[in-house]
Amino acid sequence: MLTGGPQLKGNWRGQELGSCTDCRRYWSELRAGTITQAEYDSMEEAIYRSPGHCMVMGTASTMAGIAETLGMTLPGGAAIPAQTLDVALSQRPPEKGPWNSSRKAQDPPRIMTQAAFSNAIRFLAAAGGATNAIVHLAAIAGRIGIDLPLERFDHLSRQTPTIVNLKPAASTSWKTSTTLEALEQC
Repeated sequence: MLTGGPQLKGNWRGQELGSCTDCRRYWSELRAGTITQAEYDSMEEAIYRSPGHCMVMGTASTMAGIAETLGMTLPGGAAIPAQTLDVALSQRPPEKGPWNSSRKAQDPPRIMTQAAFSNAIRFLAAAGGATNAIVHLAAIAGRIGIDLPLERFDHLSRQTPTIVNLKPAASTSWKTSTTLEALEQC
């Protein structure tokens, strides 16, 4: 997998912005009349400063990190900003690129093992990643014949501290047990 890379973070009125998270917040403020349309437009111009997927730890960033953890993308590839991706790839020797013939010879089930999925779950918990990654990981595992029950997410997330402070979950403690409770209510 080769991602398009995240956008550069935005800044508006001295505040760091995160796409989606802050767009929704300021959209609510616009609807409440606490900011003007011109202010909202100014914020929107500041938040989308470059090509790429959302720069917050939403689904795209979470799944890029998971792909890297599973061994399905270049090491370090999840965090290469979109506007520098071409430069970063052009500086990699061919033997280290995604086109490496020895790597191509390995099919996904040989790379994405039980241990790799455990590491991906730990990454998800440590990064405070998007909770819908649980569904994506279970689906990917199922496609290659690996059983990935919700209890495994719960067990591993209870052992893994959240160590990343990124929007939208910044300063919150993400634990799968909370997600399990939410999923059971659906």
